[in-house]
Amino acid sequence: MEKRSKLTEEQLNQIPKDVLVSMYLQLSDTMKQVAEQNNQLLRQVTSLEEKINILTQRYFGRKTEKASEIDVLQLTFDFYEKHALNEAEHILDSANAEEIEPDPSQSVRKRTKRKGKRQSDLQYLETVIDEHTIPEEMLNEYFPRGYDVLPHNTYYTVEFVPAKFVEHEHHVFKYAGKHGEGIRVADAPEKLLPNSILTPSLAAGIFCCKYVNALPLSRQAEDFERVDMNISRQTLANWMIRISDRYLQLVYRRMHQQMLESRLIHCDETPFKLIAPDRATNSKAYMWVYHTTEAYGSHPLFLYEYQDGRSSDIPREFLKNYKGVLVTDGYQVYHKLAGERAEELRVAGC
Repeated sequence: MEKRSKLTEEQLNQIPKDVLVSMYLQLSDTMKQVAEQNNQLLRQVTSLEEKINILTQRYFGRKTEKASEIDVLQLTFDFYEKHALNEAEHILDSANAEEIEPDPSQSVRKRTKRKGKRQSDLQYLETVIDEHTIPEEMLNEYFPRGYDVLPHNTYYTVEFVPAKFVEHEHHVFKYAGKHGEGIRVADAPEKLLPNSILTPSLAAGIFCCKYVNALPLSRQAEDFERVDMNISRQTLANWMIRISDRYLQLVYRRMHQQMLESRLIHCDETPFKLIAPDRATNSKAYMWVYHTTEAYGSHPLFLYEYQDGRSSDIPREFLKNYKGVLVTDGYQVYHKLAGERAEELRVAGC
C-alpha cells in the first residue's frame, strides 16, 4: 500500500481555497462520526461490565441483603459477617456475662466482678429452695458426742423448664330433680372458638412465636410435632384468622376511635412486594401506618392498615371523622384531603 506523504506548507498554500474548505468539512464530519462510534463503544463496555457484575453476584454473591432475616428465620450461617462462627466468644468478650466460679485446681485470671449483678439478673424468677443436708444417722456416726449446725453455704443455679402441652378432659355434670324440678348443668369455661381445642394460653403462645419471635407457622407445627402434639400449620393459620376476626378487630376499632381523639397524627404508607397465588409476579401492596402519642391527647398508638394501593380514598376513609393536624411527607394525597376539609384538617410536613 502506497504511503501518503505529508503536505508541506508551500503545497497547502497552492491548494485553492474552496478545496481547503471542502477538505475541512469532510474532516469535521469524519471526526464527529469517530466520536459517536467511540461513545457507543464506551456505552457497550459499561453495559457489559454491569452484566458481568450482576452475573458474578448472582452465582457467587449473597442471596439476600437482609442479614437479620437469615439469622432469625432461615437459621443459617452468614459467612460474610465477622463473627459468624464464634458468636458466643464475641458476645462474651463484648458484654457483661455471668461470672463463672473458678475451679480451685486451675490457675485462672480473676475478673473484676460487679457486686449484686447475679441477684439483679435473677430477681424476677420463681425461687425454689433446695436444702442439702446430711442424714441424722450419719451425723451421729460422725459426731458421737454431739454437733452444732454452722452457717450454710449458698449458691444459685437456674433450671430451664420447656413448654409443654396438657390435655384437659372436661366433665360437665348434669343434675335432674327427682320430682320434676328440671335439669341443671354445671358451669364450664367458655371456649375461645366453637368446637375447638384452642385455649387462651395456646393462642397467646402461637401469636407470640409468630409476631414477637418471627417464627413461621410451619416451624411452630414442626416444634409441636416433636413433643407429640399434632397441629397442622393450616389449623394454626385458621385459628389466628378467626381469633383476629372474633376478638382483635374489636380492640383495633377501639384503638382507632381513641386515635381520632388525638390532636395530631403521624401517617405514612410503605410499599412492599406481595407474593400471592392470585397476583402477578412483583405485585406491590402498601402498609399504611398511623401513629399518635399521649402528648397530643391520646394513648401512644400504632395502627397498621394493609391496602392494595395508595389512593386518596384510603386515608379519607380512615380519617373521615378526624379533626386535627396530620404529619406526613410530601405525598399529594394528604394535601388533597386537607383541601377538601380545610376547616377540620391541616397537613404539617415531617
